[in-house]
Amino acid sequence: MVYYDFTAAQSGKGELPPASLESGNLLFIVCGASEVGGLREGFGFDESTILECTDLDESVRYASFEGYDFVSAILLKDERFLPEELNFYAAPGYRVLVLPNEPSETALWLSDALEKYAQAQLARRDDDVLNRLYYMFWQGLLAQYSDRLERLEDEMELLSEQLSGGGEKQPFNSVEIMRRRSYAAKKYLRALSYLGAQMVTDGNELLDKKHARLFTGVEIRIRRLYDFAESLYSLSAELLDTTQSRITLRTNEIMNKLTFITLFFAPLTVITGIYGMNFKYMPELNWRVGYPAAIGVMVLVCVLLWLLAKRKKWI
Repeated sequence: MVYYDFTAAQSGKGELPPASLESGNLLFIVCGASEVGGLREGFGFDESTILECTDLDESVRYASFEGYDFVSAILLKDERFLPEELNFYAAPGYRVLVLPNEPSETALWLSDALEKYAQAQLARRDDDVLNRLYYMFWQGLLAQYSDRLERLEDEMELLSEQLSGGGEKQPFNSVEIMRRRSYAAKKYLRALSYLGAQMVTDGNELLDKKHARLFTGVEIRIRRLYDFAESLYSLSAELLDTTQSRITLRTNEIMNKLTFITLFFAPLTVITGIYGMNFKYMPELNWRVGYPAAIGVMVLVCVLLWLLAKRKKWI
């Protein structure tokens, strides 16, 4: 656990000093999911929020309690678009960021950015620092959505070019992965858009007019990112259709080749089948030139079929 006491202009690690809590100082705290239970008595956190922090069921939630708001948000922790739950307590006198017990590099990057800003603001005694930290949390959260979606868009454009040029050998797997990633981003951003609308209403009046306008911008950005994710999901569906069409075309080409080969072997099979019969009277069997004549007929049939296929433009 790391705490920043802006009123006392001090920071530290470990247990929060009782004086900071009893004096109602402005506080910013970063802790792990297993540590948040120790803050319950001092801040009066509801039991359901403690369970939400420890269960980490990767859900999005906004709840307004007496004196504070509780937010569960989803971070995309890596390029595979795997979700990671971050929890945030917001009250007029404090902000508490709750990380998973084993946070990803992305979650650590976000918490480090907030901690560096908090450390820089300790000596300023700025009453707006808590709202700015809250705003920075959302900006950082959405920034990684934006970065991941932009990279996914680049991958889709590259794959689309490869599909057009026939360079991708196994496009179906690549397209399916992209489709799942874009759907995951779309799913979590849709949930965050509902949460953004609830933050703007701000039942506990945490935000002044200036910061309320900033959070209106956050809500708009969430909606735009959702539209971006939805467009990528639609693009992945188009790539999937293109891939399936390409697979169908290749299958048809293979079937055409097999059919063309069968065109040659079918009459040859008939000829060999006739001479494979065990009838007693077959004049050609005693004919001196019977064997070369049979071979010649087979060659002639193949040549005629080849000329017919060329005329019909089958090859």
